[in-house]
Amino acid sequence: VHAWMFSLNFGYSYAIRKEKQPLLIRNGRGQTSIETPTSPGIGTKLGSVNPNEAFVDPYNPIARRDYLQMVQEVMKRKPDGMYFDYIRFPRLKGQFSAISRIEDLWVYSDASKGAMLSRAQNNKGRELIQRYLDNKKITVNDLQAIDERYPQEADQPPLWQGRKPSPRENQLSPWARKSRLEGELWRFAVSHTYQGVVDFLTLAAGPAQQQGIRTGAVFFSDANKTVGRGFDSRLQPWDRFPKNMEFHPMAYANCGRVDCVMAQIRRVTRLAPYGVKIFPVFAGIWQQTVRNHPPLEQKMQALRQTAPQINGLSHFAFSWQEPLADRDRKFCRVPLPIKRRR
Repeated sequence: VHAWMFSLNFGYSYAIRKEKQPLLIRNGRGQTSIETPTSPGIGTKLGSVNPNEAFVDPYNPIARRDYLQMVQEVMKRKPDGMYFDYIRFPRLKGQFSAISRIEDLWVYSDASKGAMLSRAQNNKGRELIQRYLDNKKITVNDLQAIDERYPQEADQPPLWQGRKPSPRENQLSPWARKSRLEGELWRFAVSHTYQGVVDFLTLAAGPAQQQGIRTGAVFFSDANKTVGRGFDSRLQPWDRFPKNMEFHPMAYANCGRVDCVMAQIRRVTRLAPYGVKIFPVFAGIWQQTVRNHPPLEQKMQALRQTAPQINGLSHFAFSWQEPLADRDRKFCRVPLPIKRRR
């Protein structure tokens, strides 16, 4: 028996508690994930119940503590494996489905903002990051004011983790400096957002790994893509996930054929770290097409041809395969005998 666990999505009942409000992710418009238009999950599209999504800030120490407490409770049941889903941010609708501005990023809760500011490596860098977050941009006047405020750093450009400025940066025109720094601040903010997801996953999986329990990361193969000049709103950097975990890509592409599903599998095998074990997750049921999802046996046959090195997978979901037994399970009833298909 394996545990399949929600991660950054703590659920609506957790999020509505007053003392938990500071733990939620927040964008530059002051919104939490509950207050933004999100796309429904695959369960909703096929008539299953989709839980209300309420995402926490991966940098928040209290959220981390609460999650580790849940991990410990699950481990008491001695599962054979633990798999972490919702290692990402919400999938947004319409114009917000691609993140392209600082106010779109979930970096405005106190913990995330504080962690981002702590990555500054000099006073100029810290103040520039602060102004960028506050004003959603920087100006030539900002640069002039910062230069004047910190004369002791006159020979230094603004610095933060990972930044490698040009030796001649301070010799550039004010407008050229502004343009360069604003672009670098945007990329820095995205990297900071990504790192929070990776750090949370690493922390969550640690206790199980220490006891030799299998761990896996569950993700969408296309959730780490760039979209135009921005990024997929889920901001799920699965290609940076730890190599010592299994990868469970949810291959839910819906085009009425197996082609698009296999394209997702190929993308994962191409971009995943070398040596990682990959176990895809397929949506559907046996011997039937459901809402454009081909039967499972067709996908499994295509998988053998596309990626013969893959020797395991999961099916979403038990409730689709055995709806009566799933209803009994939810109400803690004695399970009905499951009729096997021949």
